Amino acid sequence: MITVHTPSGKSIEIEHTGLGMGGNSNFAVRVPEAKFSATVWDRAIKANVIDCGKTKIQIADSDVDAVTEYVAQAKAADAATPEEQARRLRGERESLASRIAGLAEASDDESNAAWERGAEKQCFAIRAQYDAKLDAAHAALREFDAAHPEVLATINQEREAAMQRLINS
Repeated sequence: MITVHTPSGKSIEIEHTGLGMGGNSNFAVRVPEAKFSATVWDRAIKANVIDCGKTKIQIADSDVDAVTEYVAQAKAADAATPEEQARRLRGERESLASRIAGLAEASDDESNAAWERGAEKQCFAIRAQYDAKLDAAHAALREFDAAHPEVLATINQEREAAMQRLINS
């Protein structure tokens, strides 16, 4: 916990309470003299203001660096947790898979549009252009899966569990 002050001298207690949803670091903010408390995400603590929704708490200029450092250390600690690392890796894999789906859809859309315009020869050229991009995207996903087999194993376990729930229901 860190205790800093408002420009008028009131104490502000900021306590890191852990990792929240979506990889955000959570903080409890209390101003005991004002009988105020709130829980905020790391992005609510900006420069010299803590944004608690309707209430904005000004931080004394002399304490801004200390607050910035405290928040940075808390975020670094949260980022180092196995849960956060797994969440980030899962997101990276989903991004790679989405890129493949997006390229395939764009290839189909552009090729179909060319066909409907009567430019049949263009259909093949369009698909060939996308084939190289799709090959690269598939290779990136394969490289990711080889480097992080635990991510794919978790996804496969979740799919299997979902299938079992479906079968058993």
